[in-house]
Amino acid sequence: MRDKSEITDLFKSRLEHAELEVRDGFWETLERDVAASSPSPPARPVRRRIYRWAAAAASVLLVLGIAMAVWRKPAPQEGREAVRHLASAEVKEPESRAPEVPASPVQAVVVAQAEPSDGQPLSVHVSITITQRQYGGYPQERRRADNALFPAAGGYREAGDGTSQSALQDDGATVEDCATLLKNPRWALKAGIGTSLPKGGYHAPLTAGLSLERRLNRRLSLEAGVQYSRLAGTQGETLHTLGIPVRLNVRLAGNDKVDFYALAGGAVEKCVAGAPDNSFEAEPVQCSVMAGLGVRYKMSDRLALFAEPTVSHHFDSDASTPSLRTECPTNLNLLCGLRMAF
Repeated sequence: MRDKSEITDLFKSRLEHAELEVRDGFWETLERDVAASSPSPPARPVRRRIYRWAAAAASVLLVLGIAMAVWRKPAPQEGREAVRHLASAEVKEPESRAPEVPASPVQAVVVAQAEPSDGQPLSVHVSITITQRQYGGYPQERRRADNALFPAAGGYREAGDGTSQSALQDDGATVEDCATLLKNPRWALKAGIGTSLPKGGYHAPLTAGLSLERRLNRRLSLEAGVQYSRLAGTQGETLHTLGIPVRLNVRLAGNDKVDFYALAGGAVEKCVAGAPDNSFEAEPVQCSVMAGLGVRYKMSDRLALFAEPTVSHHFDSDASTPSLRTECPTNLNLLCGLRMAF
């Protein structure tokens, strides 16, 4: 503190009578510079007010859009309702309607605040009231329509495509059974491989087939395809034949995993290689009939494994080359494979 006092006294004694000359026009130039650097009066914040009003309007429109979406939201449609309309178009809903049950109103309030230039808050309040009317008695009407469509006794109506479905009622079918029928695929691709019992000097043949199955209704299906057979002769020759089988499948029983069915049909077969003469004169077309049972195990909704033991009889065709088909016309066969529905 003492050093500061001495320095201050020193400057005071030396600069007490000092004078500084100012050039001409210095004060005028200083005034012009001060006037140019001073800020202009603030402008009215018009743009800021526009932004605030736009934000408030957007909030109001958003609430109105949400309210309209809630008001127009459709009621959920149950699976039974869809099945009833698909199964029969003759069922009519009862005309009587229960009295109105007023629902409680829904209110939505939007508050948008803005702060103008004068510093006082500005509030905008928007109130929306939505009232929705509800009607009771729908479960009773639905049950009456279901009872009219699926009576306790009697047959089941035919579907719109003319397919008979009377077997559903005989098995005690319900709405869920009808829904399962409607969603099941009608086409299936089957690939299988099998053999027959050997006899004497004729070894067991090898059979492979590819067929396409078309479901006609809940129990019946029609199947056709192409079948290859490799037959061994007694003299060491090997015959190769191609056949076209056609058959009808009838579902007997089943559940979600296993199906049992009966099958019957026929086939035409022609030797295409292996014989000394493969012409139609030496190796004519051979016809056959077959019948048997089948079991199908469902691995999923689309894939299944099947096994089909059958009994076949091949008619005499006067073929020049003997084979198992000519020496043992009636034989027991087994075909196993994979079935893919689509």
